[in-house]
This record gives sequence, structure tokens and C-alpha cells, in this order.
Amino acid sequence: MRVLVDAASIAAGRATVRGDDHHYLFRVRRLAPGARLVVFDGEGTEADAEVEQVAAEEAVAESGVSPEESTEVAEQYVFTITDGGFAKRTRISEYRLQSRGGIGIKAMKADDERGNLVGAFIVVEGDEVLSIKQSGQVTRSAIDEHLRPTGRDTKGVKFVGVNGGDSVVVVARSVERASEIEDAAAEAEEAAAEGATIDDDGAPVPSTDESTADGETEES
Repeated sequence: MRVLVDAASIAAGRATVRGDDHHYLFRVRRLAPGARLVVFDGEGTEADAEVEQVAAEEAVAESGVSPEESTEVAEQYVFTITDGGFAKRTRISEYRLQSRGGIGIKAMKADDERGNLVGAFIVVEGDEVLSIKQSGQVTRSAIDEHLRPTGRDTKGVKFVGVNGGDSVVVVARSVERASEIEDAAAEAEEAAAEGATIDDDGAPVPSTDESTADGETEES
């Protein structure tokens, strides 16, 4: 279980859990002292912790990892996009944990101009998003400084160009990074320059010619 706490709690090795998180973990899930948690600050630092005390309104978890050993992880964002091509990313720390009966948390401010929410998922800096439009066109866009983090209750900015009656219908996080794609393209170009045959995936196709040690082709 992951619990959002303030950075000072992780540094001190002792985190206090209150509010909705306390209700969900210790009233709904009924965790008891000894239960293991992962505490994080939403800014890239997290640590293993063990529940030490549980009271009516709060619980205390003792960090099992010293501040020097805290794991640095990439900061995560909730990426949201509309069918009109407008998108934004918001730090995951702005989304509080809710119990099973919760009514949800507003993730994006929508209007007729920007369209309806068509996708939402977790991203980190450097990820790429694939967007498929109703016309069949596919675009690849990076999560970088051009899409700066904003709050939950914001409209977003233009992320995918949509013309006329077209719209974004499917979005997904790409499993390949731009650097990997560029490396593969460079290898394909190098192989092509050397006269090798390239398959549909951009990989060189081994030659089928049978040659002797002298480099002369054997004749049947």
C-alpha cells in the first residue's frame, strides 16, 4: 500500500497518517500494527515503512529505510486528454486517496470547445503518448517542458492537432522512448548505406549467398 506523506516525515523516519488515508487503511482495510506500507512525498522520494501505532484519528508508521537509503523515483503525473486534443499533466500528489464509496475527484475542467475526456493514465517526464484520431492518423507526442505540470481543475493546452470533424478517439503511453526509436533508425540507415537489405521492422536481413573462404561464390 502506498501512502502520501510530507517530505519531512520520510526524512525523520516517522510518518503520521490522517484523514481519508487513515479512514481507508485502518477503518476500511483494517490494517493493524506491523502492516507494511510504502510512504512517498509526491516529489520523487519514497521509503518502506511499518505501522507502529493505530489510534482513532491517526496512525504512526516507522520508516524501515534510513533517509540516506530512501529510493529516488521519477515523479509521476496524471495525464488527461480530451477528444478535442487538449491535454495536461498534474502531479499525482494532488489526488488524495479515497475509500471505495468515494464519489471521485475532479481531474480536468472541460468545456464544449475542448471536448470530452477521452483518456487518463500515469506518466513520467520523458514518456511519449500515442494518439489515434478518428481519421486514422496517429501522432506521437512527448511529455516534456512544453506540457508543464498544472493543477487538477485546469483546462489543459493543445496537445494534438484536430481539424474539422476529426477527434482523438484512442490514447496510450508509448512503451518505446524517442532515443530507442532514433537508435533503431540510425542502425537501419547505416545498414542501408552498406547495401544490406532492411526488413519491415528496420532490421538488416542476413545475406543468403553462400560464399567460399576466398570470397568467391560457389557454383553448383
